[in-house]
Amino acid sequence: MTLVVLILTSITITDMKDTINELMIITMEECGELTQACSKVLRTMSQEGDVRADALDKLIQEVGDVMCMIELMEDHGLMKRTEILAGVDAKRAKLRRWSNLIPKRETWQEILANEY
Repeated sequence: MTLVVLILTSITITDMKDTINELMIITMEECGELTQACSKVLRTMSQEGDVRADALDKLIQEVGDVMCMIELMEDHGLMKRTEILAGVDAKRAKLRRWSNLIPKRETWQEILANEY
């Protein structure tokens, strides 16, 4: 009985390791393809900032592929949606502070000062 449990445990651990390896490899590949699609958008963008339709289509496809891999990591128990969303919130807070991508929030003092 103990030998059977050890063998089944070994198979389960090996299967889990193989699954994680596959998830990581495919995710790395998809992230690389997303990087290439982002680069193509920049390389082919017009002076006015217009994005070519074919570059945008490829970008959308690659974003979907990466999102799929993130969902699969969650499905396989590598992380929880709440952990992912906490990471998203943390990144948004950093971007709010260090970039112009997300508007800065006014403090309550600024809101009150602007009312008059």
